[in-house]
Amino acid sequence: MGNPNEIRLAIVDNDDFVLMGLAAFLSRHLPNVRLAWKANTGTDALEYATDPANEADILLVDMSLEDMPGDMVCREIRSRNRMLPLLAVTSFSLTRYARRAAEGGAQGIVSKADFPVLCKAVKLVSDGHTLCVRVGGETIGFEDVDAAYHRLVRLPVNRIERLSEREKYAMELYSQSYKPTQIARMMDVSAGTVKTYLDRAQNKLHLTSRAELIAYWWRRERC
Repeated sequence: MGNPNEIRLAIVDNDDFVLMGLAAFLSRHLPNVRLAWKANTGTDALEYATDPANEADILLVDMSLEDMPGDMVCREIRSRNRMLPLLAVTSFSLTRYARRAAEGGAQGIVSKADFPVLCKAVKLVSDGHTLCVRVGGETIGFEDVDAAYHRLVRLPVNRIERLSEREKYAMELYSQSYKPTQIARMMDVSAGTVKTYLDRAQNKLHLTSRAELIAYWWRRERC
């Protein structure tokens, strides 16, 4: 039989050195933690997290992944997995990502550099608790797994699921005011390919303009 107090940790971080460093640190300071699986891309994390064979008690999600934003990874996993707690982690200011992580269905966010808080957060979130973060004079609360799941599954998923992962990623960046040329560099494609992604998304969602496309994308995050 397995150890009932064991915490099966999963991590997605595009920097493999940071990923293994976090795993080693947490295993050293929380002896009941073991690394269940790891991923370097949001796409791989989504595949692993939605495979019942890859059991984990908590997933640490880097908010600045290269292939898709961390909050998008959280949202996609949470809308398909109603059991796995998600803890967002970042090297940047929490102000930059806290609200997006909460809207994406995570149970908290912490700085990678704040090791004592990280240890405490892993224990709390893996045990079913949620965090509150004070940023810019505002307290941002995080939902528990069940509440976040039910909020996200009420979104217009049938229409959104028509989009490919690349189309979703282009839409996410476009909604954050990145220009197509910037998105092209981030996605390592041409500006024409980005335009194709946006055109396809617009057509699949039955929208008539880029303004409608952005408005739709923002509404889906706030339903």
